[in-house]
Amino acid sequence: MTASTDPTVSRLALWRRLTTTRIRSGQDPKQVADALGWPLADLLLVEAVADGIADGRLLTLIDHYGLGEDRETVDLYRKVQPLTVRDTPLSREVRLLVEYEKVASSVRAFEPFVIPGLLQTRAYAEAVLTFYASPAELAPLVEARMARKEIFERDDAPEMHFLIDESALRRWAGATGPGPEIMREQLEHLRRIAGHPRVRVQVVPYAGGLHEGMKGPFVILGFTDPEHSELLYLEDAKGDVVRADAVEAEPYLERFGSLLVIAAPAGDLDAFLDRALAELAA
Repeated sequence: MTASTDPTVSRLALWRRLTTTRIRSGQDPKQVADALGWPLADLLLVEAVADGIADGRLLTLIDHYGLGEDRETVDLYRKVQPLTVRDTPLSREVRLLVEYEKVASSVRAFEPFVIPGLLQTRAYAEAVLTFYASPAELAPLVEARMARKEIFERDDAPEMHFLIDESALRRWAGATGPGPEIMREQLEHLRRIAGHPRVRVQVVPYAGGLHEGMKGPFVILGFTDPEHSELLYLEDAKGDVVRADAVEAEPYLERFGSLLVIAAPAGDLDAFLDRALAELAA
């Protein structure tokens, strides 16, 4: 079988076919990854038809699921090809997040330190990613982050709910030079994007005291397709982690709920932004 054109509908159809077959067989992603001797992140990327095409792993997975002689599966495979995202210096985990965002029906995220990636301006993203990337990696990483913002233009954009600790609004992108202006642009952008009909932004205020969010940022993607469970993305000093398991996501859904209890109403966002902007002007 050889790869040719890559219509998105074919990729998604093949992804759904592989996932459905696995679930009906009673296997979870970790079991399949272990059986094939692959890291879990690799299995999830291949099953999402986001990797493994050029090196034969997608064919290996198709055969593992007993679909190698299935005409519909073969026809779908022939229409896919490697994605250009493979040329960016993204970790496997971030690539998973990017791919699954494209078909997510909901996004729930908490960020205690900086403005969430999907809500960042180019200049702010560059300032943040400087701490994570080499000079050679910085530009393509920023471009990859900006490309994710296409999610807001989708006709079927997911319901997006962001909780941001108040400290992230007050942590400037540098106190001198272009830092204050970068932060001013970022805060005004946050105000605008919060007006998107599918976006809700709430601030977890200082007055909320110590809270569960101190354990770190997280993103939970939900899906309308019942064959997909929630996808959990975590990022910390030790690296990125992805879990595609409802059981693993459940504690973070509960954590999101506990933060929601102490978060200020979405209607108070403007007041928080005005105060942060006033400090910048002081």
